[in-house]
Amino acid sequence: MGDWQGPALYCFNDSIFSPQDLYAISRIGQESKLEKPFAIGRFGLGFNCVYHFTDIPAFVSGENIVMFDPHACNLPGISPTHPGLRIKFAGRKIFGTISDQFSPFLHFGCDLQRPFPGTLFRFALRSANAASRSQIKKEVYAPSDVLSLFSSFSEVVSATLLFLRNVKTISIFVKEGPNSEMQLLNCVRKDSVNEPEVERSPFQHIFSSMYGNQLDGLTTPINSVEIGQKLGGSEENLDESFPNTADILQKLQASTRSTLDFDGRAFCFLPLPISTGLPVHINAYFELSSNRRDIWFGDDMAGDGKMRSDWNMYLLEEVVAPAYGHLLERIALEFGPSDLFFSFWPKTGGFGPWTSLIRKFYQFVSESGLCVLYTKARGGQWISTKQAIFPDHNFDKAWELLEALSNAGLPVVSIPKEIVNRFMEICPSLHFLTPQLLRTLLIRRSREFTDRNAMILTLEYCLLDLRSPVISKNFYGLPLIPLSSGAFAKLDKRGLSEQIYVTRADGYSLLKDSIPHQLVDCEISDHLYHKLCALAESKDFNISFLTCQLLENILMRVIPAEWHYAKQVLWVPGNQGHPSVEWVRLLWSYLRSSCEDLSLFSNWPILPVENNHLIQLVENSKVIRDGGWSENMSALLQRAGCLILRRDIPIEHPQLKYYVQSSTAMGVLNALLAVTGKLDDIEGLFGDATDGGLHELRSFILQSKWFSDGLMDSTHVNIIKHIPMFESFKSRKLVSLSRSLKWLKPESVRDDLLDDDFVRLDSEKERIILEKFLGIREPSRVDFYKDYVLSRLSEFIFQEGFLLGIFCDIRSLITEDNTCKEVFSRTPFVQAADGAWKEPFRLYDPRVPELKMFLHKEAFFPSEPFSDPEILDTLVAFGLRQTLGVAGLLDCARSVSMLYESRDSEAVIFGRRLLSCLNAVTLKLSYEEESGHSDHTPASQENALPGGGGEEKSSMCGSVDLLSNAMDVHSLVTNLVDDMGREDFWSDLRSISWCPVYSDPPVKGLPWLASAHKIAAPLTTRPQSQMWIVSSKLHVLDGECSEYLQQKLGWMDPLDLHTLSAQLVGLSKIYNETRLQYDTELKKQIPIIYSQLQNYVRTDDLAFLKSSLVGVNWIWIGDDFVSPDVLAFDSPVKFSPYMYVVPSELSMFQDLLLALGVRQTIADNYLDGPGPENRSTLLIPDSSGVLIGAADLCIMMHHGWKPIPLLGPALVAILEGASLSGDEVASLQFLPPWSLRGDTLNYGLGLLSCFSISDLPSVVSDGYLYLFDPRGVAIATPSTCLPSAKVFPLRGMPG
Repeated sequence: MGDWQGPALYCFNDSIFSPQDLYAISRIGQESKLEKPFAIGRFGLGFNCVYHFTDIPAFVSGENIVMFDPHACNLPGISPTHPGLRIKFAGRKIFGTISDQFSPFLHFGCDLQRPFPGTLFRFALRSANAASRSQIKKEVYAPSDVLSLFSSFSEVVSATLLFLRNVKTISIFVKEGPNSEMQLLNCVRKDSVNEPEVERSPFQHIFSSMYGNQLDGLTTPINSVEIGQKLGGSEENLDESFPNTADILQKLQASTRSTLDFDGRAFCFLPLPISTGLPVHINAYFELSSNRRDIWFGDDMAGDGKMRSDWNMYLLEEVVAPAYGHLLERIALEFGPSDLFFSFWPKTGGFGPWTSLIRKFYQFVSESGLCVLYTKARGGQWISTKQAIFPDHNFDKAWELLEALSNAGLPVVSIPKEIVNRFMEICPSLHFLTPQLLRTLLIRRSREFTDRNAMILTLEYCLLDLRSPVISKNFYGLPLIPLSSGAFAKLDKRGLSEQIYVTRADGYSLLKDSIPHQLVDCEISDHLYHKLCALAESKDFNISFLTCQLLENILMRVIPAEWHYAKQVLWVPGNQGHPSVEWVRLLWSYLRSSCEDLSLFSNWPILPVENNHLIQLVENSKVIRDGGWSENMSALLQRAGCLILRRDIPIEHPQLKYYVQSSTAMGVLNALLAVTGKLDDIEGLFGDATDGGLHELRSFILQSKWFSDGLMDSTHVNIIKHIPMFESFKSRKLVSLSRSLKWLKPESVRDDLLDDDFVRLDSEKERIILEKFLGIREPSRVDFYKDYVLSRLSEFIFQEGFLLGIFCDIRSLITEDNTCKEVFSRTPFVQAADGAWKEPFRLYDPRVPELKMFLHKEAFFPSEPFSDPEILDTLVAFGLRQTLGVAGLLDCARSVSMLYESRDSEAVIFGRRLLSCLNAVTLKLSYEEESGHSDHTPASQENALPGGGGEEKSSMCGSVDLLSNAMDVHSLVTNLVDDMGREDFWSDLRSISWCPVYSDPPVKGLPWLASAHKIAAPLTTRPQSQMWIVSSKLHVLDGECSEYLQQKLGWMDPLDLHTLSAQLVGLSKIYNETRLQYDTELKKQIPIIYSQLQNYVRTDDLAFLKSSLVGVNWIWIGDDFVSPDVLAFDSPVKFSPYMYVVPSELSMFQDLLLALGVRQTIADNYLDGPGPENRSTLLIPDSSGVLIGAADLCIMMHHGWKPIPLLGPALVAILEGASLSGDEVASLQFLPPWSLRGDTLNYGLGLLSCFSISDLPSVVSDGYLYLFDPRGVAIATPSTCLPSAKVFPLRGMPG
């Protein structure tokens, strides 16, 4: 034993081995504790571990000392079957016999005399000598190894003590030698605060029945554990060096950062070399591997291994996980929602069985309702996971959002991202904050946010998942739209609430003061702004972009509503609701940047002009940009109605050119046209303009630069011409070029010949522009004299020598250019005697006296100033007439008309001369036509009216001699062909009043046109031969007229209906006065009227003819005029004087007479139907002698007309002196002929006519009453109803 008396390792505790313990420790390697789950050493190597450093372990406990010698070679009395000794030392005084062997045990109060109240192990270190012989281990264990072991143990001693149930303190001492003091190296003490007893679970009851009270301490919770350490010092001061629990908690809270790096380990009462990856240590009754380095775990086990693995998993999931959750709930109250608190949460995924623990832990926390999550809502509180809303840490402002939502009352919990991720992974059914969830919560219930920024932040998050296309229904009702007014609006479906507008910059500034409650706050972030823009783009919400169309609608609330559609308003900026100057500037800035179509605002006056007015946007308007003109010109344009755009407000837009004229000449001209709308009214704009302003305007417009590159168009040129800014040459008055043709001054022309038709120029440049672009030319000398000298001769006519000088210039012009002769001849520059200015060829040479016999001396001869022979000779060269031609005959006719209109008594004389002249001319023309020299032939004489014939020619021949000295008839005929068209000549002649006519009827009683005229036009005149058919409507020529002339004047043409009907009516009315004298003439003329009237039978004029002859006896029957009502072409009897038959000489006019009411036969008036009633009509003359039906008559009896009753109303005819036999009466009911009194009668209807008024006629004659019943309704047999008749004798019957 000497090798084992050296250095040794001691282990002391204050408990005593029981007999069972002594028995168990003696069974080395037999695992006697495996079946005892609550025995010490159950989960480790147990006592066998001491053989690492000794072969002879020994201990003193109670009254025993025990030594083990596995080799059975060091202790006496032992054997391999009993390799140890137990010596009961109490009371035996063993120390004295072998003191060297027992003295090493005399420590910690052990004296080996009395029972030792504890247990002291001594493990002698294996020396080199002993190691060489040892069969257990050949390794030497020196004191230095023990010190090294102490050092390592000191590092883990705290954890070692943590879960031990019975070990309270561990102290490490070193004693250098027998005489040295024991030195304290380390001391660890566990302070356990006991909790009230917890209700025992079924699990605990099971193990209690198996192992008794050993289970009592299984679930005793450790409230707080702290390790107090002290190096050095003595045993006496250990108690004072240990800290208490309060000190430990303060140190833990102060070392939060170091705690965050805490590495949790697994414990089976003693620490295991297993890192769990959790922030806590876990101690449990694990099933461990035989080397105590791991717990049983695996899915591929079977049998006992699987049972052990399932046990461990059950411990982790059903015991550790809930305990872990309750631990967090308890320490939450201790530490609060701090980083230290969250450091106790498992954040990593773990490995092996610990992964399952973590999952089960989160599931338990989620399902058990543990209040382990903290929210600041409602003043701050701990809530369960089901009550909580987990924050979205993916949002870059998650903590700010958490704060905002918590203040709004939402239970959003303050929890790190790692923990949220674990909950999301393991318990996805919990409430995790998402934009959709937050929107739903805010839409369902309104929340009170603490500040505006919190609401904007919330909106930003709510729109975080906004994608295109937008799912609109997910956003309806979100009350977070920040408005410029400071309020928040609800995001709603478009059309359900007031529209909200998204805009920035100028658009926002425009509306922020007027509709801030409809304007999104411009101070929101760009990110949020773009999100709101996306909502606006979807067009599903009540939020939209501020477009130009919307702005136009909003203007009604921004500026006075009465301005809408106003063309021009007075603008008082900032007053009376008028917009300020700055607002108008912003409006145009916005329109320039955001509005492509200015026409949207065409109904609003938004264009600022001078004089404080706003103008409506109108295309091609009268608004002009300010061109920096002088005040004089600006005032001129404004007085003309133009408006000048304000210069102090920058107004630019690509489309502005359509509404505002540029400050160019074209712009000014366009504006002037816009003022009036018509070119002709432009001149009136400058009625009060000053000459200086107009001169300046002309200088501005007539610049060469405006007329280059085609800038000026024809409209601009026309506008220039209408501006009165051009100076007249003579009066120097400013005029336009539009009212009359203006000219440039010709070269080599005296200024005194120029009038106001010529313009003065300021420069040659103006002359070029006027000539090239305005079309103002310099007239030729011929045109100048024709238009501006000869036409103005009235101005020079009384200036001595002036007129003659002008004609000298004209003669020189003719010499230079003979073509001007025709031009001057067509120029009315010769003054007639009546003062009129006429062309030379329209006048006659006064030096020919014969012409004065036919022509008006005032109208057709030059005036006195032109009577100079030289002037007359010049005029003759220009066409002054010296003979009569065809046109001269018309002048003669006009002369007659003018003389008559002037009441000149010579008018009739001139008319007769002209009539004689025309008879002579037509006589010559008729000879030529009959000789075949002319292509003209007389008109058809089919409807020729009565007139002169060939016998008149001889009487006309004398007329030629009347004109023999004044005209050549042959020459006149030639001129008739060449000088003027014959049709035109005769047409003009017919319309001139020159014919001498009767003012009184040549035949007494002839219908006459009431007129006192003695001169009339051929159109209203007819020759005397036609007076019987025209006198009531037309004039009658007073003179002879050839048939050819009648034809040319249209007197042979058919007359119109009015004339014929009026003449017929007139002749009928005056017949009683003329019948004895003019029956023969009427017999000849009336058929002529009928002949022409018959042409109107099948025309639309027939109705007029009928109406004009109503009530007129207009049909001539040879000796009288009768009405068509009493006339027929055929009659079975003679009804005269009641009815007449048309004379045979009028039968050719049958169509006319029938159309106007004459009957074909007398019976036609009554036999309109086929029935017997119509055929038996009785005709009786009425009181006026007109035959009518008997049914329409009454018989006059004594005092008046009344019917004679016979069994009711009846018509009674009494024929006095007539008596008929029965046969004669009976025969009257048949058609003629009848035989009465021996005479045969062939006319009339007889008794048949009675049936037109009666179905039962009766006759009384010769003493008999005859009744006739042809229908069989009165006296016939009732069964037959056949026609019947009866005779009743009357003689001898009582009265």
